[in-house]
Amino acid sequence: MKVLLLIGSGKPAGTSASESLLRFLGEQLAAQAGEGEAEGIEIEIERLVVYSHRGQALCEKVDAADLVVLASPVYVDSLPYLVTQACERIAAHREAQAEPSPTRFAAVINCGFPEAAHCETAVDIARIFARAAKLEWAGALAMGGGQPIGGHRLQEAMPHGRWAVPALTMAAEALARGQSIPARAVELMSRPTMPRFLYMMIGNTQWRTRALGSHTLTQLRAKPFAEDS
Repeated sequence: MKVLLLIGSGKPAGTSASESLLRFLGEQLAAQAGEGEAEGIEIEIERLVVYSHRGQALCEKVDAADLVVLASPVYVDSLPYLVTQACERIAAHREAQAEPSPTRFAAVINCGFPEAAHCETAVDIARIFARAAKLEWAGALAMGGGQPIGGHRLQEAMPHGRWAVPALTMAAEALARGQSIPARAVELMSRPTMPRFLYMMIGNTQWRTRALGSHTLTQLRAKPFAEDS
């Protein structure tokens, strides 16, 4: 089985949550090699930013893969332009083929907000892309509060990765055997990694710290564009 893992974040290598999640998934897929039906797994990890001007090369890699997994952040409840551009190119390439390769496709979506529900639109887009590109949809995982994971090995990014570790492990086991991501993995991945009040407290503290550093602490409630009452 040839597996292509695509990092959809435009951040530098080794700094994004998408990469941390995808590399852990790759490790778990590799661990499945030789287990039951999962034999001879070959894994390749690529960053989409490298292929922003090499669309044909990316399409050829997708065609050569048995399984493609995309990991992407959420930008304004959708996929980033970098990912959208790649999806459009791949879909156009495969739509033009009478019998494109039998490639499966799955997605791992993460957002900075604590609720995984903010990933729903991006997951729907990934599903629609798979259909347009004649790829077999193998499911998706959605994670909220993923930002703190960026730049860390998932096993070390606790408590932020406490649900992602078992979810991705479960997903890898299924994907390696030609199955779709199980519902249990989806449920685990969507669990919040911290209480809502704690997220709000940390977020507010960070905003105030940044404002203090830029000498704008007293202007946080300013409304320069508000109409005069």
